[in-house]
Amino acid sequence: MAVLGSTDRRGRLIPGLPPLRSRVDVVFGDPFEAGDGSGRRTRKALDEATVRIQERLTAHLESARRFTGR
Repeated sequence: MAVLGSTDRRGRLIPGLPPLRSRVDVVFGDPFEAGDGSGRRTRKALDEATVRIQERLTAHLESARRFTGR
């Protein structure tokens, strides 16, 4: 899920959120498996899963920006 609109202007009470009554777009992406399917929980497997998650979220954010035009 990407929430777009939180970087345009900062809220008065909570700076990480957009101001009250401002436009916020929420874009849901397809679910995905973070693991490699092996069930391993080693440091290397967790590091690799972290990289997969980061890549997937970056691609989702780019797609959400194109979809919403923001």
